[in-house]
Amino acid sequence: MNKETHHSDTVFITRDDPNYSTAKGHLAEAFKQKRVVPFLGAGISKTPDSRLPLAMDLIRPLRVALWNSVRPLLKDSALETKEIEKARNALKEAPLEMLLTALQDTHGRSRTINEYLSMLKTNVWNSNHGALGALAAEGWIQNCITLNFDLLLEEAIHVHGGASVTECPLSPAPSEPGRDSQPYHECANFRYGNGTDPVKIIKPHGSLAPDASVFEAFQLVSTTLPEIGDKPDPRNRRRLFAALTAGSELLVAGYSDNDWDVFPILDELVPRLAHVHWIHYASPREVSDRQGPWEANEREKRIRDWLVRGRTAFTSYVGDPSELLVAVASAVGVDVKPPPRRNKPITKPNGRLFMDSVGADGAGLRTAISMAIVLQNRGRFNELLLERLLRHPFVLNDPVLEARVRKVQAHTHHTRRELRPAIRQMKAVIDLKRRRYGRADGSVAGDLVWLGYEHLCLIKRPGLAWLIGLYHYRKGLRLMLEGARLARRHGRAQCRYLCWIARYYRIDLFHTWAGYSLFLGHALDPIIRAAFRPISKLYAGLRRRNPDWMEWDYYWLRGLEADLLAGHPPDSEAWCTIQSKLDLIRHRYEILPNYVQAGNVCVYRALVEFLRSRLIQEGMLNQAEKMWGGPDGAARSGLYRVIQFRRYLGLDSPWQTAKRLLSQLFRIITYRGAREAKR
Repeated sequence: MNKETHHSDTVFITRDDPNYSTAKGHLAEAFKQKRVVPFLGAGISKTPDSRLPLAMDLIRPLRVALWNSVRPLLKDSALETKEIEKARNALKEAPLEMLLTALQDTHGRSRTINEYLSMLKTNVWNSNHGALGALAAEGWIQNCITLNFDLLLEEAIHVHGGASVTECPLSPAPSEPGRDSQPYHECANFRYGNGTDPVKIIKPHGSLAPDASVFEAFQLVSTTLPEIGDKPDPRNRRRLFAALTAGSELLVAGYSDNDWDVFPILDELVPRLAHVHWIHYASPREVSDRQGPWEANEREKRIRDWLVRGRTAFTSYVGDPSELLVAVASAVGVDVKPPPRRNKPITKPNGRLFMDSVGADGAGLRTAISMAIVLQNRGRFNELLLERLLRHPFVLNDPVLEARVRKVQAHTHHTRRELRPAIRQMKAVIDLKRRRYGRADGSVAGDLVWLGYEHLCLIKRPGLAWLIGLYHYRKGLRLMLEGARLARRHGRAQCRYLCWIARYYRIDLFHTWAGYSLFLGHALDPIIRAAFRPISKLYAGLRRRNPDWMEWDYYWLRGLEADLLAGHPPDSEAWCTIQSKLDLIRHRYEILPNYVQAGNVCVYRALVEFLRSRLIQEGMLNQAEKMWGGPDGAARSGLYRVIQFRRYLGLDSPWQTAKRLLSQLFRIITYRGAREAKR
């Protein structure tokens, strides 16, 4: 199917649509030429008889458990209705990966992943898996990408006489004797079935492992934020680029584009593809009527708009994916075996796992701590929850749990720029962990680096700490060096990262000092460029040490700011790439959700627009100020950055800048006084 003859179509999966037969024939021909790479989401396993849950089916029980866990702690509190609603909305916005991360921190991986996701251990595949399995077994599919953890596709290929090799890019390959770890590009893989010429199945979020493999059942599943990351992982990017070569045709089924780690890779890949086939599920009635709720669905609209803006041909199918896949398999000449009947009742996700696992209200408290992690930096509701948790005997008798609560408090203080309380809390975290595990335990390595960073933050801005600035600078570097040395005993990878992040924190301090030149205004650009040139060179050194880490969103934003202000503007084509990347980063942070960083994107987008066309983007700064503002002025560092950029862009006079700074100082004093009065 080429772009000239078949640019874009919306095809209903029914014989009544005159375009259906032609589109199906084009897709079947692409399979015969081995150009099609299926890209599969959870929707293909939702169809009977598999009936596996979608992401929202997994989220709902977790939300109920998290909310119910804090009700006994806060039942007699004098919280305002708006604070309760703010907490509820934050819980509703949290994606599955964030919820599982918080619960795993307190309940452990065995209960959070192995038990809660146990319903995925099934071999009951459906007609979607059957059609794709038959095509793969006959050799018409060479590569397949799926975000599902289950082994139903592998089982269907095996039943049809084929074999598969599953690759999990985010899981490292087993270490060989005498080696600490495998190289970064070697991922875990396992074979399913004994046939020749196995199809390659790439799973960017990991996979269940079959009983015959060397892995435990849930060992390769990557479903928490530390495992997935908050940006597209370069390991997944490499595997997807290798699978989707130039001229490939992408067949998308059962997938929602609302993620931050995989869809940006697809967006990057689209220009090299020959065709995109995207299947939107719709009920038989909607297909028959050729109109209905699917037309008003925001997700489908967003995908179609994205496909229209793309630089490749596409076909948007509307209907039941299994009907299309089975028909295409038949057109290719492949026999699809009927799926097995359901041999056991389908189990539903059980949120009660997190309420009665330890007894004596221990599980509820662990889940309440998870709730505090989810609601970090989200207002008075979470502040009161942390206070109640730190007074509870169950928490105080468990150094690990107490350390986890205090770490949340430390991050909250840091976001509010209450640095001395943050330092006290981080010291307590380190002491508690060492009391539990001993001084040689590597779990405090990252905490030591973070504590060192807090000392550097004390001298970022003018204040009394500048009187002993050299002490804080040397103290911060010493703590970060201690953390890196401790990490060296427990693994080269962590030590390498902590050394890199320590260098970044030091450069970030110099970056902040250089930022004061922005108050001079754009008229004194030569002075500003002179201040930022050494910072830009230091960031270039970090990029040489590890380009992948410097591509992480916030680090990339800071490096971009230094390069632009140092007088190193990109060429015209790179401007478009920067703007596109800023949009993707902001979208990703809004999904997570992380509105502090989303506000950062607004500020840097304003800088990019100004330096590109000298058009002042005041609305973007206002958006950032609104995200960071609120009654408590949660992200004070961000608000200071807005004031800096307003002055630099010429939006405010020196008098207005001074007035804003005094207003911010008054706001901090008033908020702290009100909070102490409430206590």
